[in-house]
Amino acid sequence: ALREAASGELRPVYLLVGDEPYLESQVLSALKKAGTKGGVPGLNDEILSAQDASIDRVLSAARTLPMMAPRRLVVLRGLDRWEPREGIERKGPDPFERLLEYAKNPTPTTLLVLAGAGLDKRRRFVTQAKQLGFLVSCDSLERGALPGWIQRTVKERGARIGHDVADLVAELAGPELAPVADAVERLCLFVGDGEITEDAVAACVVRL
Repeated sequence: ALREAASGELRPVYLLVGDEPYLESQVLSALKKAGTKGGVPGLNDEILSAQDASIDRVLSAARTLPMMAPRRLVVLRGLDRWEPREGIERKGPDPFERLLEYAKNPTPTTLLVLAGAGLDKRRRFVTQAKQLGFLVSCDSLERGALPGWIQRTVKERGARIGHDVADLVAELAGPELAPVADAVERLCLFVGDGEITEDAVAACVVRL
């Protein structure tokens, strides 16, 4: 999703699931930037909440044509709020089935981003999203994967870090990615384009 946002070759629908809010925010930010490129800010982007918006409202927004822009952006947050609750009988058609119908025949001038961190991954909508290629996994990284993520992020910022030092940063700042990303940013600012050492970590990172 991040590569597609950077290239501008966007899919018409993205479904974000998983329990890592930092990854979700990164993907949302990138898709918003790409989806509104070339348009007037605020004119063709709409942020909706599943707590307040009905499926009809969402689909109506998705099928609205953009004004003076190549694309319209519609973001629906809290999609998991549409999950059926125990003891409450659902009235009317399943909103997830209607979303799936839309995803199979989407409006080409709309970028629809669906964010549902707590969505049941066994749900047919999620499995179909995976098969159709618009599922974006924002799951938390396992502890063993954190040093590699840190090394890649540091490299993208133009600095260097060895695996052992990256593992130290993961131990001090992890396991959630937001504090790890904050630590990496401070370290990269501290060393510039140099190498992050244990001394740099001692100066910049404190276990919270």
